[in-house]
Amino acid sequence: VAEGFVDQGLSVALINYPLCPEVSIGDIRASCAQAFVHLYKSVLSVAERAAIVVTGHSAGGYLAAAHLVESWQNWGLPENLVTGVISLSGVFDVAPLMQTSLKEALCLDRASAAALDLSKEQPRGHAKLALAVGQDESAEFHRQSAALGKSWNALKPEILDIAGANHFTIVDSLASPVGQLNHLAVAMAQR
Repeated sequence: VAEGFVDQGLSVALINYPLCPEVSIGDIRASCAQAFVHLYKSVLSVAERAAIVVTGHSAGGYLAAAHLVESWQNWGLPENLVTGVISLSGVFDVAPLMQTSLKEALCLDRASAAALDLSKEQPRGHAKLALAVGQDESAEFHRQSAALGKSWNALKPEILDIAGANHFTIVDSLASPVGQLNHLAVAMAQR
């Protein structure tokens, strides 16, 4: 994914985070926030700080969107520091996973699932938001993006159906300099 942006003169930071079942989804979200704080305070230049676009795929789509509800002032940062978010095939409401075999591995119970539902939170900033789903993905991924878009309608999110893409190939649209999502990310960075 990085090459498609670096070749266009943009900086890219890829973060890693701990995984379930060693940690909870809430711990993963906090870990990503900590990584973002470190990048912002210690790595990014002033120009890079002015053009932050956060992207993520699947669980990462949730984590990307979570940047819009995080209280960055609690971390010693200014609010409204993200200019754009592109979530690819995001899972924003984990409650449906309670009915699957992933329940145990994700350390989910009713209370934690309810606390993690991004549609129950409101964005703190005014960044551009795109919720992208592959045309060939399951109805649940489409439902999740539509539901978050409706809940966060104040941001006027763009709901994108990426033609011919499935849950895995949707990332190609972000990675390729000719991809629809790549163009969108570059436009968001340039405001």
